[in-house]
Amino acid sequence: MKDDIYLCYVYNPPDNSSYTKSLDEDIFELIEKDISKFSDSGKILIAGDLNARTGSQVLDFINDDQLLDKIPGFENFSPDQNLLVRYSMDEVLTTRGKNLNEICIQSGLRILNGRVQGDFIGQLTCFTPNGSSVVDYFISSESLMENISFFKVHKFFGELSDHCQISVMSKIDCRINNNINDKLQFAPSTYIWNETSSQEFITA
Repeated sequence: MKDDIYLCYVYNPPDNSSYTKSLDEDIFELIEKDISKFSDSGKILIAGDLNARTGSQVLDFINDDQLLDKIPGFENFSPDQNLLVRYSMDEVLTTRGKNLNEICIQSGLRILNGRVQGDFIGQLTCFTPNGSSVVDYFISSESLMENISFFKVHKFFGELSDHCQISVMSKIDCRINNNINDKLQFAPSTYIWNETSSQEFITA
């Protein structure tokens, strides 16, 4: 259904890692395949550590492309929205970052970092001895952005990870089909342990 939302969690290992070199397929190529597969069925939300630095104020959409609908042959063209410029405290633009921006332009996805309430400055998400960067993202279909109410880069806890947690708040109409099977047996709210319990546990 067109109203379905497909959420994809991604980890793209560092460019020069042995894991990356052992892969048969590029992670971005896999992402593009998934975007192509699901974009006709609904809206897309991608989240994760992409190890891509997309720079500051670099467009991930085509500016002023609404002028194309005045050209013969482009009457049914759907132009990009005129979005807020995306800011980032990480001004570095890597090859992977360029690729990610291009994927967004081609597929109608938009980076939420540095553009949505809660993070208008593009806060840093990764802190290592070699420096700080923005490599963790939420990226959504352009048509889903009106439902995004908040994006946050959480406080850095170096003892847990060199990455900050990121989160997004979205307004969605959620319907859950609750098909309860009458044959299911529900576990008791309390359980009394006795001398046969250990064997019953092993058997189960």
